[in-house]
Amino acid sequence: MINDKATHEVAKKAYKEHTGKDYVAKSSPHDPAVMKDLVFLGMDRTYGDSWARPGLDMRTKSFICMTLTAALGCEDQLRSHIVAAHHTGITKDEMVEWLIHLNGYMGTPMTNVALKNVRAVWKDMAEGKGG
Repeated sequence: MINDKATHEVAKKAYKEHTGKDYVAKSSPHDPAVMKDLVFLGMDRTYGDSWARPGLDMRTKSFICMTLTAALGCEDQLRSHIVAAHHTGITKDEMVEWLIHLNGYMGTPMTNVALKNVRAVWKDMAEGKGG
């Protein structure tokens, strides 16, 4: 795989703009050496090649990612995108409007899963856990 240092730096900058946090690579002592390739795909391709593009603002990208992760049932990713959405300026009221819109396309059961995650993030934020 091509590992471009410049793309990695762009990816880290986009990640920080999206999440408000510095990127820290996660690894396990049980990871094989090839795991770096998966990390590269997740970080450099997603943030360096997609999030860093100027065509859509971070808020719009956040709404897209929340919608996709909700529709796919990827709760861990949905939760992280809900947290990041607040960093991109999406308000609680806008989050509720998103849920209402989501309900029309995904139905109440899937929207309730998203709502459960939204409420969990809001609870964590209120308790100072940052989501």
